Amino acid sequence: MGRRTGVGNLRVPISRSVDSAALNAQIQQVLGEMGTSRVVTELGDILISNVDPLATEQDIRASITAKLEVEAGIVLVSLWEMQDGTQRARVRLPLSHARKLDNQKLRLCGCISFARALPKLPQEKQRCFRCLVIGHLARDCKSPVDRQNLCIRCGVAGHLARGCTAEVQCIGP
Repeated sequence: MGRRTGVGNLRVPISRSVDSAALNAQIQQVLGEMGTSRVVTELGDILISNVDPLATEQDIRASITAKLEVEAGIVLVSLWEMQDGTQRARVRLPLSHARKLDNQKLRLCGCISFARALPKLPQEKQRCFRCLVIGHLARDCKSPVDRQNLCIRCGVAGHLARGCTAEVQCIGP
């Protein structure tokens, strides 16, 4: 049995034994041009430490896929350099894959790197990407204020915080 979300989408939970890709294809075929269907899965994060300085995002994706022996479904890879010259990577992927990679070693550019699953951030510390208030998620937001198109750093529309050079401003409620 499905239910409607706050924005009018139909969410249908399925059991783990169902081939979600095949079911998604069948639903999309029925919908045709009238709508879209997608599979949504719970995501988790892993932190990979001791990454070779020459390793790239593509190397990390390939190493994870090789370790899991299936397509990993990686959503995001963030790399940053450490003071000792190595890199760290934060990888967002389906929770089941993140759990399989917890406390595993990965070979990246000839070096051995270590992966560990990161704990899920408690809801009271998560930020709503609609109103930008900490303590709830956008799907539960009841605020009349919509700030989702504003830069979280300066409060101006039209750009993202990662490219923002303006002075930091408080844009809270």
